[in-house]
Amino acid sequence: SFLAVGTLLIASGFSLGRPLSRPVADAIKAETQLESLVSESQPRWRSVLGYVVKRLRDLLKLSFFVTLISTPLVWHSFNVVTPIAILMNVLLAPLLLVALGSGIAAIFAASIGPAWAAVPGGLCGATLELMTWLIDVGASVPCGHYWLPSPHAGWVCVFYLGLLVWLLLRKGPVSPRRFVRYLILLIVWFVVAWIGAFGLYPRSEKYRLGEMTEAVFVDVGHGTAVVIRSGAETWLYDCGQLGNEEFRPRGIDQVLWSMGITRINGVFLSHADADHFNALPSLLERFSVDQVYTPSGMLEDEEPAVRVLAGVIERHGLAVKELSAGDEVRMGKGLSVTVLHPPIGERFDSDNAGSLVLQLSKAGRTILLPGDLEPPGTQQLLEHPRPSVGGILMAPHHGSLRANSEMVLQWARPRYVVISGGRLTDRAEVLQKFASTGAEVFRTAQDGAVRVRILESGDVEIRSYLKDPW
Repeated sequence: SFLAVGTLLIASGFSLGRPLSRPVADAIKAETQLESLVSESQPRWRSVLGYVVKRLRDLLKLSFFVTLISTPLVWHSFNVVTPIAILMNVLLAPLLLVALGSGIAAIFAASIGPAWAAVPGGLCGATLELMTWLIDVGASVPCGHYWLPSPHAGWVCVFYLGLLVWLLLRKGPVSPRRFVRYLILLIVWFVVAWIGAFGLYPRSEKYRLGEMTEAVFVDVGHGTAVVIRSGAETWLYDCGQLGNEEFRPRGIDQVLWSMGITRINGVFLSHADADHFNALPSLLERFSVDQVYTPSGMLEDEEPAVRVLAGVIERHGLAVKELSAGDEVRMGKGLSVTVLHPPIGERFDSDNAGSLVLQLSKAGRTILLPGDLEPPGTQQLLEHPRPSVGGILMAPHHGSLRANSEMVLQWARPRYVVISGGRLTDRAEVLQKFASTGAEVFRTAQDGAVRVRILESGDVEIRSYLKDPW
């Protein structure tokens, strides 16, 4: 807000305490008098039209400068660049004044009596509804805004330091030659920022990812989101959090952007519980997604959240593929992905029992992702051949003590267990249960994001972001 106000002051002619030179002041005065004479000699309607056009032109100019100057900070803070804001600022500014004025009037009127506040309160509400509608329309305009990885904070500081130096050293109006120079510098800044935003993940790490499989268990509280990378491909297993009724990304987008990811090859949704999918609508707005994979019949569920999800997927024109036991998915070089559950055509009384279970295999090591699997689905999973000893298991149902996961532990014989859950995983009995087979236990609620890497040699690297940041 302060940055925008400062830009408005400077762009509208505020001189930072330096008075205009006498020749410049005389030229401006002469031009003003000439415009006044021309206006008086024209018909009334043309004068009014000319005044309106001039005011709109001035407002668009000011909006352009505000948008331009604030874009680096907004881009860095919110991962969005909004060229449509140049027009939207002009449309929303007068409505904002009406909403603020009527809202303040409603507060004072309410002190007299509720009936007195009805008119200004109604005007305030109607104005806010109109503003919301205009914002929704603006957000739907093609190429009106772009969700992007954020540029480096240091490079953003370079922009504003350069702007400050220019303000302190500038002398008089900007000549066409200087304008071209400034424009070139501006373009260079944006190009470097763009390259930096898409290249934050170290090049050596990108190179190594061609030789390994990586799974990042994101800390989303009570929920699940696993980012899987193999070579140049990126996949998600679930993406949700308990209590996320607004269908927001809840930090999953920040994790993806921090890894330089803008495209997701596929999203696996384990089952129809909202804490496993409710971030997907927002992620579809921010990232390019190729395909969605679900258990059979998941999107036919009549739960309101599932209906919203199905509508969003349809609106984005995404292909949906239903998976069942025995299916395989190609996911990067050297990575085998097999669906272990649910059996084809079988329906369960609970969504949890029908969770989509994936087994990722590379170099003799496995990562087992069981969703919220619980009986009778658990017994069906155990009928499959046991995975190799020493793999990685995501604890079923966020480490719930009621999920009968001891059988899965004994069957999988993991070296590491990752519990994607909230504060309930702090309990000692949870840690004791999953460490009972000798596995090392990581909990996203205490460890932050947990990164697992399976190297070409079959060695496993696992790190906690809060204890050993990367």
